[in-house]
Amino acid sequence: LATTTCSLFLLNVNVSIAPTPGKRQRLSSEITIKTIHTNARSGISGKLASAIFGEGRQSGAKLVKALVYEQSNGDLVNSRSNASSSSNSVVAKNMHILAATEHHLYSYSIRDSAKIWSCQLANIASEHFALNLWNSYDVEECSEWHEEIKTWILDVVNIRNGALVLFACSNKVVSKQIYFAFGYISEYDGAHPPADIEWFCVLKALSDKYEISEKNALADIALRLPTGSEQVLHDKMESVLVVTQKAIYSFSLPDRLLKKTPFKLVLCAKYNATFISSGKLYSLLCLLCIF
Repeated sequence: LATTTCSLFLLNVNVSIAPTPGKRQRLSSEITIKTIHTNARSGISGKLASAIFGEGRQSGAKLVKALVYEQSNGDLVNSRSNASSSSNSVVAKNMHILAATEHHLYSYSIRDSAKIWSCQLANIASEHFALNLWNSYDVEECSEWHEEIKTWILDVVNIRNGALVLFACSNKVVSKQIYFAFGYISEYDGAHPPADIEWFCVLKALSDKYEISEKNALADIALRLPTGSEQVLHDKMESVLVVTQKAIYSFSLPDRLLKKTPFKLVLCAKYNATFISSGKLYSLLCLLCIF
């Protein structure tokens, strides 16, 4: 269980059936809660202040997404697919939580209930945005506009033994536009954060759709994987969806996510759009149900 303030809990549901001769069997359940990490204030004074004034900003940054990965082989696993497994097996496998906020990544050990590492991934992405978009600018003026680069993490999903991150970036000195990019990381484990973004590509299809004044609308942009895409082999094309308030974009990822390997936009469709295929009509809203 993850809260919006980046508090993380492991819930374990124990169900037992009590035999009652001559009567219906009695079903009983018990939920035990293990705190992995919490931003709640401790102590009497802290709890009293929280009750009066609320948690406020001291509780930590807002959580964007929480994923789960196993340290033994470095594979990220979909938290939704593991919902039916017991929490005891999750602890036994030495699972970790990868939590993303607007600017940071955090790794938490479920077994040890402790934060293992943190990483300012947005700062790393800012350097990649600068190299990809503004590398031709005057070097002497670089320090001026470089300080104005603002980067956010919008969403993150499990993919190919790593994580695919959707970034947004602005540089008001150069432009009013908000730019978007994919970033892929996998070189991390239970002890070390990612040193760099292994694959980074700017999404040109989205980079002229939003301006800095529309930053609040970025919260509604989501990254989605079509059903079953996590089982696709490395040598096959793999799709990922970017869902905005206005349209849905489908991108095909390259075989290997390394450096600046190009990818392509397969589909851009606005809501209520109609597709004709094999003599049949499909509404975009119906297609969304598939994913």
